Amino acid sequence: MLNSKFASRIRTFLSVKKCLFKDKLNKNYCSPCQEKYIDLCGKLVAITGGAGDIGVATAKELLKKHVKHVILAGKDDCEGEEIVEKINAFHGEGSCSYYHVDVSSCHDFDDFFNAMECKGGIDILINNAGIMRDREWTYEVDVNYTGVVRGCLNAMRHMGSPKRDEGGVVVNVAGAIGLDTLPYAPIFTATKAAIIALHRSLSDDFHFEESRIRFVCICPGKTKTRGLQEVNEQMLTPDWGMKAEESLKKLEDQEANHVAEGIVYGIEFGEPGVVFLIENKELKKVKLPRRHSISKHVASCVTNFLRSAEY
Repeated sequence: MLNSKFASRIRTFLSVKKCLFKDKLNKNYCSPCQEKYIDLCGKLVAITGGAGDIGVATAKELLKKHVKHVILAGKDDCEGEEIVEKINAFHGEGSCSYYHVDVSSCHDFDDFFNAMECKGGIDILINNAGIMRDREWTYEVDVNYTGVVRGCLNAMRHMGSPKRDEGGVVVNVAGAIGLDTLPYAPIFTATKAAIIALHRSLSDDFHFEESRIRFVCICPGKTKTRGLQEVNEQMLTPDWGMKAEESLKKLEDQEANHVAEGIVYGIEFGEPGVVFLIENKELKKVKLPRRHSISKHVASCVTNFLRSAEY
């Protein structure tokens, strides 16, 4: 969802990784020159917002990689069970299951992780649940941001060392809008920016050395999902809703499978703390500046200006 003005401002912080998806991601892209951090074969994966378009597409992509099992965590039990039945019919019985998890409930998350301990523990958690509903902003914050916090903290307790020799992987699905702004959806924008800030903090060496959990952040741009179908009715005012819908219509669509393939690539090849942008069917690695580097850059610019002006 990056607008052209912002895109030009951060172009120096993006490095394109041979990224044309076309209909699907080129499997050879970057793999020969990248370190593979994990072999997905035999892994247990949990996806929040699992019954959503991106969640389902990601589950299917992971099963192609021969993960042991995928758990779709969500609120709509009927829909979740129906999706699981279809996935198992295609990928084999026992490939996928559903578990009721309301990410806005701390009890649901705690119960879920405790139950997974009986299955040997989760290897990979994908914090994917999210809504665009500024009209119900307290609930939106609970789902989009607080839910991710709960997922990350539970992962650090249950998936990190010393519980296992190697920590697991946590994928935080934020959004391209978290790198920019959408004035007509200020609270939604803030939740996505908050996820990125949380991700960067938990990816610090201080936490990595303690938990050995590798955090990967994915920022999808406009993606064809059911959540975007009624945006005009979900903003704080009718005018904001109309403007939000008009802004989104100007952006190029991508399919959920484009995001899913980027998520799987990030799990396999994303270094600790990496932030990926997936927009217009392209995958880009985002290099966000640190405060001290900005200060040094500004100081250098001022010094060069003063020298050129012969002060």
